[in-house]
Amino acid sequence: MDGFDVAIAPGEPAALLNFLENPKEVSRWSLIELVPGLDMVATLAVEGDRCQLLCWQWQYSC
Repeated sequence: MDGFDVAIAPGEPAALLNFLENPKEVSRWSLIELVPGLDMVATLAVEGDRCQLLCWQWQYSC
């Protein structure tokens, strides 16, 4: 977790800034912002630049 740098700022997409072992790795990864809750943020790292993230929310009732 200490081998790369990521920039996160409100209103801006997450960005991979630096990969210490091999700087060329930066271009191989895409970051996708996730908002799991009102007071939480997260980022998903995916190898490549062609991905589609789908999210569903199920509501269960008895």
